[in-house]
Amino acid sequence: MHVVTGGAYNGKKVWVKETYSSQLTDKSLWFNCYEETCPIHFSFDRSHFMIVIEGIEEALRHFLKREETGSAKEFFHLYVEPLLAWEKADDKRQCVLIGTDITKGLVPMDKEERKWRDETGRLLQLCVSEATDVTIVWFGLAQTIKGGKS
Repeated sequence: MHVVTGGAYNGKKVWVKETYSSQLTDKSLWFNCYEETCPIHFSFDRSHFMIVIEGIEEALRHFLKREETGSAKEFFHLYVEPLLAWEKADDKRQCVLIGTDITKGLVPMDKEERKWRDETGRLLQLCVSEATDVTIVWFGLAQTIKGGKS
C-alpha cells in the first residue's frame, strides 16, 4: 500500500496520476471520497489491479457520523484491512490511499470536528504503519519518507 499525504490542494492527486499513469487503466478503480456519494465500503474484485482512494479522511468522517462510537481503529479493521488483503493476494496489485493532513493548525472547538481530526491522525498512523511506501506532497513537491520503490 502506498500512502500519499500532505496539505489540502497541494498536488497529491496530480502526483499520484503522474506517478501511476501507466497503471491507471480500465483495470483500476478510483474512489473520490470528497464527492457527496462517498462510499464507506470500497467494492472491488479480482479483475482490478489498482485501487486509489482519494480523501480517506472523508470516508472516515462519513463512518464516524454513521457510527457515533466508531474509531479510526475500527474503520481501519473494517475497510482498510480488506484492501491490504486484496493487494497482498497478487504482486501485480497496488492500493494507493490519498489523505489530507488535517492534524496541523488550530484545534476545532466543535466536539465532532475535533474527534474527526484526532481519529484522522490515528487512521493515518495505522495506514502508514502497514504501508510499503509513504509520500508527503507539499506545494507540488513530493518527499518519500518510507519505501521508495514506486
